[in-house]
Amino acid sequence: MSNYVNSKFKGGSARQDGSGEHKGNERFSIVKSINQNMILKADGTVLIVPNDENSTEIKLKTMYKLIECDLVEFVSIHDEGFPVADVMMIVDEEFLLKNKPVVNDMASLIYGYRKHGEFICGSAMLVKNIIDKEGEQTIRTLTNEEIEKILVYFLDVERGDRINMYEPMLKLIIFDRA
Repeated sequence: MSNYVNSKFKGGSARQDGSGEHKGNERFSIVKSINQNMILKADGTVLIVPNDENSTEIKLKTMYKLIECDLVEFVSIHDEGFPVADVMMIVDEEFLLKNKPVVNDMASLIYGYRKHGEFICGSAMLVKNIIDKEGEQTIRTLTNEEIEKILVYFLDVERGDRINMYEPMLKLIIFDRA
């Protein structure tokens, strides 16, 4: 991960690490690269990482590496105001089995937490989901323009309070057969 944008949106500031031509507005900068991956970390950091392959297609090994997992799940974005069409999130399918729950506020909100109450834990990767005329699916990197729209969206949309995760619990009810 040599060139990336490290943006903490909680404070509305950003810093660029690495080298490259910078594009963007006064609130963030993007390292100019053709094939980029966008990672939403649970701590509010957004990483913009060049794709390992010299391609817009993303391989499973890249997904595993970038979200630090062994099994991925593809989830839809249910935020009606999300600025880029056909974007999906890739998350760690086994995160709650292996780790202490850490809610990813940004990923949970665009996943639709406010509508259905379900949240995303751990890192999430945003990808473009392309389905061609024959019904073949391709997962590809985001363009600089798509990344900029998403970053502006996260900066401009009022996101309110943090997500309160509920504790899983089991309630045993004993029925008297008498």
